[in-house]
Amino acid sequence: MKITVAIPTIAGRTNYLQSCLKTCVEQDYQDLEILVSDNSPGAAEATVAAFRDSRIRYIRPDRYLPMSRHWDFIIPYMTGELVTFIGDDDGLMPGAVREVAAIAARHGVQPIQHTIAHYCWPDVAEPDRRNTFWFHQPPSSEEKVISCDDFLSKLCRCEVRYIDGPMVYHNFVPRQLLVDLARDGFVFHRASPDVYTAVTVALNTPTFISTGSVLTVAGEGAKSNGAQSREGGEDAARFLKDMVAIDERPHCPLHTVGLATLDSIHEAALRYDRPDLRARIRLPAFYASALNECRGVHNPTMRRTRLRGVFAEAMSQGDFVGVLFEIGRRTLRTVLRSVSKAASDNGPWQKPRSCSEEVHDVSSAATFAAEVLRSGEPRSSMHGIAGLPWR
Repeated sequence: MKITVAIPTIAGRTNYLQSCLKTCVEQDYQDLEILVSDNSPGAAEATVAAFRDSRIRYIRPDRYLPMSRHWDFIIPYMTGELVTFIGDDDGLMPGAVREVAAIAARHGVQPIQHTIAHYCWPDVAEPDRRNTFWFHQPPSSEEKVISCDDFLSKLCRCEVRYIDGPMVYHNFVPRQLLVDLARDGFVFHRASPDVYTAVTVALNTPTFISTGSVLTVAGEGAKSNGAQSREGGEDAARFLKDMVAIDERPHCPLHTVGLATLDSIHEAALRYDRPDLRARIRLPAFYASALNECRGVHNPTMRRTRLRGVFAEAMSQGDFVGVLFEIGRRTLRTVLRSVSKAASDNGPWQKPRSCSEEVHDVSSAATFAAEVLRSGEPRSSMHGIAGLPWR
């Protein structure tokens, strides 16, 4: 089975890209296509050529494209049966592609969602998060067939995160499914293609495989889109401008990942004529989640601005009492989890920890994470770091 790993990149990120590509060329799987798309005047070409690996292909649009349009540009060049997108600051875990092929052999060709490791590069803004890593879900050897309709219902109630669904970012999705989704020539109708495809892929296929195997590492560096938009970095203005260009009919202000999820649900429901999906939305839960997310913004000015924005939007919806109820419910749930046996079993895996001194990029972080997984325990003796995003 041929598998495509697409890596969109832009100017000024070759240090990330070099490490990302190292995790790809070290995969022990030959029927692999590593597709690098350079959304710049050619800044990445020399970095790609230096690897001299026949599995790598280099493409470049003739002009700068907003992120979602860049991802749309890449799809026709993909030739794998299963495909994924990862960022140029991300990476693959050792043996990941071989494991993907094995999962597909056991379950057939359908979306594969997996546990994601998260690594903060040494250049992130917050000193206490530099060179740390954690897992977004507790790793395990379990494989489950998940009903997409069940996932969407839970997503609409804000009971799961978009990363728990079959998004094309970091997960592996049948290429033909993406081709089928491009009804008007585009797959990604939102500025955040990861969030949007968690919804649209689930709307257009009955099931997906969820595995506890850790297959990729989500890297977060100073120039990452998430860090830039969260902390107001120098590239944030361009990212926000791109969002306006793509989101031609925004359904709610995109102050947080949670509200971007809500916006994607609304858009997908309209685009695929699924009014039942909108009827399942528990709106107060999304605003409670958004307020909690804003509290984790490191920049105090941006934190206050986003909190005010979410408060104002929640008030405009006329159910602020419902939002307060959700905040209370979530607080109680967090307290109960903290004293439960399940929390003590799984929590350490999802708690940020410092890497060893040998770790300095996503490639060495992937190797380190693999060593932690082989040891069978999350090295709880390492000191934890407060402030876990996407929770």
